[in-house]
Amino acid sequence: MNTNNWIFTIFFICFLFIDLNISFAKEETSKKSKLTKIKSTNTKNNTDKKRKKEKTNTNDVNSKVIKSLTDELEFLNKKLAPRLQEKEALDYMKSKKNKKAINLLESLEDSSARSLLILAQAYENQEDYDNQIRILRKLTKKYSKNGHYALELAKGFRKLYFKTALFEYRTEALKIIDQVLTMNKRYHERAYLEMLELLKYKEDSEETNYAILKLLQTLIREYGIKRTYIKDICKYFYINKFYGQSLSGCKKAMRYDPKEPSNYIYYALSMKEPKDQEKHLKKFAKKFPKSALIQIKTGQFFIQQKDYDSALPYFKQAVNIKKNSAEARLGLAQSLFYTGKEKQSYKHFLKACLLDKQKMLWFFKQAKSILNQKNKFKLGNSFQRGITRCFVKAKKT
Repeated sequence: MNTNNWIFTIFFICFLFIDLNISFAKEETSKKSKLTKIKSTNTKNNTDKKRKKEKTNTNDVNSKVIKSLTDELEFLNKKLAPRLQEKEALDYMKSKKNKKAINLLESLEDSSARSLLILAQAYENQEDYDNQIRILRKLTKKYSKNGHYALELAKGFRKLYFKTALFEYRTEALKIIDQVLTMNKRYHERAYLEMLELLKYKEDSEETNYAILKLLQTLIREYGIKRTYIKDICKYFYINKFYGQSLSGCKKAMRYDPKEPSNYIYYALSMKEPKDQEKHLKKFAKKFPKSALIQIKTGQFFIQQKDYDSALPYFKQAVNIKKNSAEARLGLAQSLFYTGKEKQSYKHFLKACLLDKQKMLWFFKQAKSILNQKNKFKLGNSFQRGITRCFVKAKKT
């Protein structure tokens, strides 16, 4: 075999070896590619399964969260609904639509203490004290140790007593106040104040007025000097005829509350000499031209002095300020009557009588009697018809 044949044989063998390696490599690559595809498919399947599982879990979690939030929202709505109705009721009351507030709050299935208090106030605004007491009894039964609710109930009985004059309601109010005074001391001041209001209703006895004065002294001793206390001390020293104490008390009240007219009027009236009283009354009447109290008291001072001409302008001013004041109307009627203007005085006697028949009817009758004595029978008959009208109206009310 020559050299060329050997070279060819070697070249052929090398070619076969290279071809076999290439085929093997392709086969290996093909296997790897198939394995990679299988792995990729399996991975994708696993990923899809995992995603589906995660999505399912997420949906479950979301459902639980949504349910929880829905439940919480329903709970909050139930809790907030009464609050919203309370606010709406208060808005009605501010607009003096108390009946709407009552209808709204009475419809609540489960009323809170606050709802009941607002409802009681709405009934009070309507002067429906029986229903006010009914609502407050619910509160005091549930919160028996709450002095605030008890005193609201006492106030309801006080208002009912003022309206009906039935002594049993006064007794009930005092009983509640006494119970509160055995409770926590934080309720005591208000209990004393409620008792004070109850006593003030009947300022027509020395015993009551003295009790008021003693109670005021207790309030000042226990809780210090306050404008309302010192103002009332000034007044009740005067009413109880302790004029020396009244002068000093009113002077102190004028310092504490310089804008309160009553402090000045009782200060002036506590003076010994009529000249001093007149001087200060005129001064204070100018200082407080819009105070019906000062105008009335100044006019009454001149009535007592039988100086009807001087009294007349003060009562005219008082009626302009306070048209439905029986005292102002009576003063104006008397001033006109005793200055010879009997015919003009008639309408003011009648108005005064209609406003306060118990106190004013006697003065109306007295004027009619004077007219008859003066032989003014025609005008006297007119006065008699007015007296009858007032009396008949009194029986109806």
